[in-house]
This record gives sequence, C-alpha cells and structure tokens, in this order.
Amino acid sequence: IGQRHALNARQLGANVILCDINITRLGEFANKHQFEIYFSDINEAIEKTKPKAAIIATPSNLHLSLAIELAQKGIHILMEKPLSVSLENIDYLEKVIKENNITFMMAQSYRFHEGLVALKRIIEEVEEKRKAECLMKDCIINHQIGGNDIDIIKNWIKKTF
Repeated sequence: IGQRHALNARQLGANVILCDINITRLGEFANKHQFEIYFSDINEAIEKTKPKAAIIATPSNLHLSLAIELAQKGIHILMEKPLSVSLENIDYLEKVIKENNITFMMAQSYRFHEGLVALKRIIEEVEEKRKAECLMKDCIINHQIGGNDIDIIKNWIKKTF
C-alpha cells in the first residue's frame, strides 16, 4: 500500500521521500520508479528533509507509535487503517495531535464494502450474460448450433430473441 501511495503522491506533484526499514526492498522500489530520496531511518529522513506531511503505511503494530512520533514533530499524517492493534495510547495520540495542531486523517478503502462487493458480483453476472448473448447471436447467425442448443443457452441467460 505504501508503494501505491508513493506513486500516487508523485503523480499529484508531491515531493516524495521514501522511508522503509527494509533497505533492499526500498532501494529496489526507488530505483525501479526513479525516486531519488529515500531512507531506512525515520529520524534521519525527518531531520534531513523536514517534511510537512507523512503517510503511514507500515505494519499495523507500528502505526500508533509512528503517528505519535510524527505528531510530536508537527508533521501532518495520513494513516492507513487500522489506527492501532489495541486501545492503548490512542487518547495520547489524540492529545498530541491537538497540542501540535496537525491534520490527521485515516485512509479508507471501500474495496470490500458489502454493497460494492454485491454490485461487483452483479456487474460480473451481467457481463457474463452479455458475452453469452453475443456468442449466441454469433452462433445463430453462423448456424453453428441447433435449436435445442439455442433453447439451453436462452434458459441460461434468461433471454429470448
């Protein structure tokens, strides 16, 4: 997810600085996508680049501590969900955010929203029926299947011609 955020932010014109403790993975990604500035240490990245905002897309168990650290330094935050793996220190993060007057936002994805999953299923079913209809029309035009076959396909796609 972090890589997607980096690519999207750059496309929107942001000056993107990458940071990941896995320097091998980070270097490969940076080289592949031509990112020039990257760090394996968050404190070095902050000290050298003085960012105004950061995107937290780390493993979930690191979200809260990193958010507190960034908020204490006055850095605005966009964080992937979840906020934390426990309720511990969430109130403290809220306090630090207010004290430092920063903007804090949680990223939200609707990819698995129940309504959208159902809509996707309907679209897929309609697409399959459309493909079957096109195949059936083509077969009828080209006389490649018989009447019984046509009846079976009509039943499958609940369509009459």
